[in-house]
Amino acid sequence: MRILVSGASGFMGQAFHHTAVQAGHAVAVLVRRRSGSIQEIEWNPALGQLDAAALKTFAPEAVVNFSGRSIAEGRWTAAFKADVLASRLDTTRTLVDAICKLDARPHVLLSASAVGYYGNPSAPVDESSPLGEGFLADVCRQWEAEAMRAQVCDVRVCTLRFGVILGWQGGMLGKLAPIFKAGLGGPLGSGEHKMSWIAIDDACAAILHALQQTTLTGAINLTAPEVVSNAEFTKALARHFRRPAVLRVPAFAIRAIFGNDSRDVFFQNVAAHPQKLLDNGFVFRQPTLQSTLQSVSNADKT
Repeated sequence: MRILVSGASGFMGQAFHHTAVQAGHAVAVLVRRRSGSIQEIEWNPALGQLDAAALKTFAPEAVVNFSGRSIAEGRWTAAFKADVLASRLDTTRTLVDAICKLDARPHVLLSASAVGYYGNPSAPVDESSPLGEGFLADVCRQWEAEAMRAQVCDVRVCTLRFGVILGWQGGMLGKLAPIFKAGLGGPLGSGEHKMSWIAIDDACAAILHALQQTTLTGAINLTAPEVVSNAEFTKALARHFRRPAVLRVPAFAIRAIFGNDSRDVFFQNVAAHPQKLLDNGFVFRQPTLQSTLQSVSNADKT
């Protein structure tokens, strides 16, 4: 399959690019500089520009969109939140507009979203659950709506509602590992809020699964079957590194550093079940947090 990837320089994008190539697919990536090969296609999503000739030459059969500014890096000012939203809408809109203009359109578009779509529900959720409240929920709503426009062009669309992606090469674990190795880790606030997560290898495998399963459409929760609380996650990580984790991080400290609305990220309370993946026959290789920590860290522990 010929797969076009946006956001390929990010944590998830890099992992998926490698996995797709290893699986025998041809991959081209979108870049915001002058392209250097047929595997790179130049674009400027802020201006709605994408190299149409290069896109036509590569003729993607599938498009995977990971683009969007990280929500965990920066103080949550009005300008930061506006950039978080624009970085998702501009990229997705540009992609959809470009592929809809192709004579030979891709069969499928997979576009990133997040379990933030559900807000902070009091009960477990699956893909049939309603939209929640809050800034992240509204971002996900608009983000997914931009992607779903491709259906008008007869492109199958799936929106990938990611939980926390676990892998040592980046993301949350990449940042937490040195802190916990030093014995300085601890739960956030009470630690009672639920965490929906997925091992990065399972995330890549699930995306390939969604590309190939033509019956899969709409929202898909990319989360492991097991949901843990922040306190349980903290204990598991501390146990893994054989270090204490007693330095609780108070909620007011997070708000003071990142802003009041940062609670949407750091204290997000979502127990999202991957119902569609399970119903469609996907088998998780790392369904538990313990197996995930053991698997993704074997090379890193030395």
